[in-house]
Amino acid sequence: MLRQTLTVLLLGLAACGQGDGATEAPPSATATAATTTPSATASVTASASASAAPSASASAAAEKDWGCGKKGQELCPMQGWMKTNVSSAVSKADTDALAKALDVIAAHPVEGYDEWVKISEEGAAAAREGDLQAAKKSCKGCHKLYQKDYKRTQRDAPWPQKR
Repeated sequence: MLRQTLTVLLLGLAACGQGDGATEAPPSATATAATTTPSATASVTASASASAAPSASASAAAEKDWGCGKKGQELCPMQGWMKTNVSSAVSKADTDALAKALDVIAAHPVEGYDEWVKISEEGAAAAREGDLQAAKKSCKGCHKLYQKDYKRTQRDAPWPQKR
């Protein structure tokens, strides 16, 4: 039993990249592992899960605190501008105000966001035609492409960005 448990542990460590650098278990270890008990397998699973936990918490700790945008903090620059200009226009179904806001967004692209202008212009055109749903769809498309990266890399940048 002890040999089986040790073999399973070694296989688990090798699978997690924590073993001696070997990429495959020796054939005899594979055969032995096949005859392990459920409790030995559970021990390896728990060990592998525990060893993965520090890397998840390390990435969370590495996340930058922007000092804005979270509950209890002031809004970040773009976030505040969007709420004041875009969200209010959408909630009032004011397609004229929405078109103007999307024109401002198109005129201030973020470097490296290649579809920014096109998406904003399409949304502004839809808003000018009175098509609120199509304009909102352009907002969602832009958010899908860029929102996560923007929040991660430049959440506290001035908005609109100066040209």
